This record gives sequence, structure tokens and C-alpha cells, in this order.
Amino acid sequence: MTKFSNLGRIIFILLLSGKSLYAQDVITLRNGDQIEARVTEISPTELRFKRFDNLDGPTRVISLSDVFAINYENGTREVINPLVPATQEQPTTPASQATAIPAQQEQRQTAAANSMQTARSEQNVRGEMAFGGNVLLGISENYVDAGVGAKFLFDATTAFRMAAELGILWGSTDAIGISGMRCIDVGVYGHFLIPSNIGFVYPTVGIGFMNLSLRVSGTDPRISENELVFTLGFGTEFVFTSNPRIAMNIEPRVKLFATGGYRMHFATGIAYKF
Repeated sequence: MTKFSNLGRIIFILLLSGKSLYAQDVITLRNGDQIEARVTEISPTELRFKRFDNLDGPTRVISLSDVFAINYENGTREVINPLVPATQEQPTTPASQATAIPAQQEQRQTAAANSMQTARSEQNVRGEMAFGGNVLLGISENYVDAGVGAKFLFDATTAFRMAAELGILWGSTDAIGISGMRCIDVGVYGHFLIPSNIGFVYPTVGIGFMNLSLRVSGTDPRISENELVFTLGFGTEFVFTSNPRIAMNIEPRVKLFATGGYRMHFATGIAYKF
């Protein structure tokens, strides 16, 4: 009866949970308990991990024989010890007893599943935040400029991320008589995250504001131009295996000016997730 209850409990929780979060690994034990963790090592006899709510704490060790499956943060699942159906383990148990679940135990399972689903819903809304910086390069028909930027990232859900960026670039060219130029680039972007074996890939769209300040040869005052800018692009995010909270990104973009024209824009940088 106990083995059947454990099996039913695990199946019940897995069906309700649907899929694992990308933010952590989920270890499911053979007794039905689940642990939100960051798996660090799997040996033939032991599983080592850090609790997700205390990643800077000690590494914990449990016997691999106690583990049913691991749902990894990238969406994959690894079954460690498949469960034997209750009908094979207890052939002499009457069917009426094998299918009966005490009301108290069923209530505990329902409460645990609801608590887990609520926690995951809160995670989807809260998401993760990250701060970082970029190195920027802009290329248009008439000039090339380069600079640096700062960015803030917020995971609205497990598949959609918002990004706010501020960049300052400098450049100069004599092609059209410009002797000095400064560009301030402010934008808000949406990233549609697709998991990969290196981290994420994502298309990105955005809208922003750009101010070009330049001095034409032979004149002292600066000429300032303000532009509304729409952005289309694609990005790749590499996650460091030594510290999954540090990620590096590369994004080629096309910035389309509302008044006409475009410029190529390349950003590469690093961010730390909280």
C-alpha cells in the first residue's frame, strides 16, 4: 500500500506540475517529495546539489537510490530509478485496497500540488532580474561609432524577457564633413527566449529614442537630431557553467529610423542574474 501511495503521489504531482522551471532543477524522490535545487554532481551512488533557496550554502548529498527523476532547468527530464507498477510489487493485494487512498493523504497531496503550482505561478510573474553592461558598435551609410552601455533585464515569464538599455557612442568621419559626433541611444526590448545547449537564443524587438549630436567642419555650434527608432534583431546568450548566474550575450540588430533610413547595431556584453 505504501509503495502504491508513493507512486500515485509522484504521478499526481508530476501531472499537475506540467513542466519544470528554467530557473532551477527539480529533484523528485521515490517517496514523492520534491526538492528545488541546483544539481552539481551525479555519481554512480550519490547525488550532490545545493538548495535553490540557499545557493551559497553547503553542498548536500543524498543516495542516488532514493531519487526517482530530475527535471533540469532547461526543460529536460532524466529518470534515475523507474518505479515498478504497484500491480507487480503487490500481486496479492486486493484491487479495492490497492486503489483506495486515505482522505487525509489525498488532502495532503492536493495541498502540496496547489502550493507547488502557486509557487510556480509566482515565479512566472516575478521572474529573474539581471544587471550588466554592453560594448556597442553602430554602422550607417555616413558614419561608424562605438561606445558602451548599461542594461537591466527582467524575466516576465519563463519564455519572455524585458530589457532596458542606455548606450553612449562616439564617432567621427570626414565623408560628409562631420568632425565630431556623439550618440545617446535609449531603448526597451522584448526577448523571446528559446533554450539551447549553450544557454538561450532569442529574437528581439524594441522601440527607443536616439539623439545624434554632431559638429560640421567649419562651424562651432553642434547640430542635434532626435529620432524615434524601431529595432529588430537576434541574440545568443551563453551561460557560464562555473556560475549559471553569469551570462554573456551577442546581439546583431537593425535600427529603423521613423523618419527613414537605418543603421546596423551590434551589442555584446555580460550580465549577472539575481
